[in-house]
Amino acid sequence: MKTSTKVLLRIALLLCIAGLVVGFVSWIGLEFDLTKICRINHEFNRYDGFDTEEDFDRIVIETKTADILVGNMTISMSEKYNVTCYEETRLKHTVTVQEGTLFIKVEDTRKWYDKLIKPREDAEVRVWFPLEKEEFKSIEIKSDTGDVEVGYGLQFDKMTIETNTGDVLAVSKVHDELKVKTSDGAININNKNRKHWYPEDTDMGDALFISAETETGAVCLGDMTCRNLKVKSQTGDVTFKTFDVLEFISVETDTGVVMEKLLSGKTFHNEIGQDDIPESNVKGIGKIRTDKGKIEIEIIGD
Repeated sequence: MKTSTKVLLRIALLLCIAGLVVGFVSWIGLEFDLTKICRINHEFNRYDGFDTEEDFDRIVIETKTADILVGNMTISMSEKYNVTCYEETRLKHTVTVQEGTLFIKVEDTRKWYDKLIKPREDAEVRVWFPLEKEEFKSIEIKSDTGDVEVGYGLQFDKMTIETNTGDVLAVSKVHDELKVKTSDGAININNKNRKHWYPEDTDMGDALFISAETETGAVCLGDMTCRNLKVKSQTGDVTFKTFDVLEFISVETDTGVVMEKLLSGKTFHNEIGQDDIPESNVKGIGKIRTDKGKIEIEIIGD
């Protein structure tokens, strides 16, 4: 190989290395945030109930990054439902009613490089119903990273919520079955927080079965009763506040702390000593298992 060719190759190699160094330093300067040079556009879209005359008693919502809020229009005089979306231009939602079901689904038209950019603003989908439209057969919500809140004033026979990292707050009344599953998100069932106002006497009814499953997120249930309960967590803490289970309760966690304030005593079939549980007002059977976590139980009922 000629000496001039070797020199050119060495120069090209040095230029490549210099380019990589400059690019990496620039990447650090941007704090690994592509939104500082690339902007994700958002827009408002509103879908009103008068666009369709077909009635529905089931709700299906599927989205990716948008937060979801479903509630009752206690401050609105509207007689129709409406859906308001603050969404990315390449993650827009469609709203349709088919065979008695309201479908709200996201259409992902992003390119592969769009998915590398984390938006500065949170997308949001809000679904509002008039006061006279409060009873539904079911609601099913699936989200990746968005938080989910199903608020006060609505009633469902069945509720199913599944997220990846999004937090979940469920305050609506459920008659039959309530299932919530997340990977890293926190689960709050009738446990009011400061994000939205709810009356103190929020009543979720006596659901036949409640299931809450998470890996690292915390689980908190408060101010309600149900017939049967199953909670499963790996590292997340499990907390009951003024809560009661009338028939059977099962709680499993690896390293999480279990703190229970129950309205009535339970007959526990596990390593927990029954002497640690007040014997009065015993209602139902309980099973609590933890590998390395701590268990604290307090009976606060009469």
